[in-house]
Amino acid sequence: MGNDIADLNHDGWLDVMTVDMLPADEKVLKSSLGDDPLTLYQYQRGYGYNDQYSRNCLQLNTGEGLKFSDIALYSGVAATDWSWSPLIADFNLDGRNDIFISNGIKNRPNDLDYVKFISGLPQNRASSGKRSHDKDILQHLPSGAWHNYIFEGDSELRFDDRSADWGFDQPTLAQGAAYADLDGDGAIDLVTNNMNEAAGVYRNNTRMQHPSNHYLTVQLKGRSPNTFWHRVKGGGIRGRQFVLPGTTAGKRVYEQFRTLIALRAGECRGGRQHLYYLAR
Repeated sequence: MGNDIADLNHDGWLDVMTVDMLPADEKVLKSSLGDDPLTLYQYQRGYGYNDQYSRNCLQLNTGEGLKFSDIALYSGVAATDWSWSPLIADFNLDGRNDIFISNGIKNRPNDLDYVKFISGLPQNRASSGKRSHDKDILQHLPSGAWHNYIFEGDSELRFDDRSADWGFDQPTLAQGAAYADLDGDGAIDLVTNNMNEAAGVYRNNTRMQHPSNHYLTVQLKGRSPNTFWHRVKGGGIRGRQFVLPGTTAGKRVYEQFRTLIALRAGECRGGRQHLYYLAR
């Protein structure tokens, strides 16, 4: 129920991730309503509704913005339960993008036991008695609290679930999420908007655990009178061959809407890494 856009594989083209509500847990999956039956699906398509599948999609840009390929199942990020806000960034400073997904819903209205209970309630009640079953309905709604997910990316666009290893093993009701380097140490921290409780603020300890993983922060300032506008053309980090915000071989121009760019290069082992920057 949310999306993020980022260059997953550093090829200079933006990829898209959308999240939905397919559970990864087998028990939750089997006790929840699935996709619509084929007859209902075809009926809806006949009235102009588009295809809808209750799982995450990771759309890899394979055609310079004109063609995308869904690799969510291949990448291991198709099922993250009741998901809201995906964030794509390099959280562990290894030079490869990772994925964070906020998670949780107050109650699960698609739980099969709840659907069976609600279907058995009297349907033709006088208007004065329509609210008489509210307490029973709320008692039969199971909790939908679930832990946030965070995945570590590799060089093959596969993502390993590191939720428990990286401190996201507790059930939450987190919807909105944002990332920023709150303490200025070069590692991206996370903030989540949690239902009925204080916001979640998660400090990233990567710099303490992996001091050899490096980063570079660049402050860009455009020409007067609009100093917040600038264009970056060309770029790359020699040694690990990462494409920076910009274009490959000078073929296109990337318009950066933030004036502060953090570049994460991973671990440096021998030799120098160079940043090539051409502004105009």
